[in-house]
Amino acid sequence: RFCVTVASHEDEVPLVAVSQEFEKMTGYSHDEILGKNCRFLNEGCFVSGQDLMGLRMSSSTGAPFIALLPNRKKSGELFVNMLDLQGIAVARNVRTGEILWYSV
Repeated sequence: RFCVTVASHEDEVPLVAVSQEFEKMTGYSHDEILGKNCRFLNEGCFVSGQDLMGLRMSSSTGAPFIALLPNRKKSGELFVNMLDLQGIAVARNVRTGEILWYSV
């Protein structure tokens, strides 16, 4: 399945949009997901320190990060998520010049 999530790079990196395929794959509805950080899918799963550092770096800078991460569906079933995370610039603040972006 090809799934898409969009997260803000604000504190806690909340999800602001998810695809229907993401809902089907995880068993969660968008109402249950939006506003949460994706880490809720990792509860009870081992994620390496290297992967955690890569996730944090990508979430704060928009740098690309690719990894296979263990996740849990709403049912508790484990699955492996091939995560390809990167920042997508959507605009530039005309006052400050800051690039506005989201993690996709």
